[in-house]
Amino acid sequence: MGNNENTAEKILRPSGEITLPALIKPFDPDKFFRTRKGLLVRDGFREILSVAREVKSLPDRKIASFDIIPLEIVSNEQIRAELPEGHTFDPSEFCARFAGMIERQADGNKGDLSTDENHPTITYVFGKRGKVVIAHIRYLRYGFWEWRVDSLPLSYSGWFAGVSVLSATTN
Repeated sequence: MGNNENTAEKILRPSGEITLPALIKPFDPDKFFRTRKGLLVRDGFREILSVAREVKSLPDRKIASFDIIPLEIVSNEQIRAELPEGHTFDPSEFCARFAGMIERQADGNKGDLSTDENHPTITYVFGKRGKVVIAHIRYLRYGFWEWRVDSLPLSYSGWFAGVSVLSATTN
């Protein structure tokens, strides 16, 4: 995977870099990613949680953000062809970093994750046996507003304009 400079029409528009703060205390993904008020953890997310381990600390880090631009549905293959090399997250780091992002936007305030319920944030994460899966994060209303996290297989291809895509690398 990597940048596909020969593509006539681009699928992704860069929307900036995100600086993720350092993690200075241990993070346990199994303790954070439990369904509770404000967070719905779908069964599919077990694909990521089953391989994510506790993280002791992480340095600050920059990641890249993109928006899908075509109006027609695009596939993960098309998206990943335009993402930078190394765009797939390690599951432990993904859980720690995205838990922090969710906490910083707990009440649906603006931030690095989309809070438009029609436009989720997706990223790619290594799941069981190193298989790449899609992490799907969305802010939805189920009688009250809450974050919903899920994991989908790469065969899912229902992405459209306005969906935000995050890459573990910036170039």
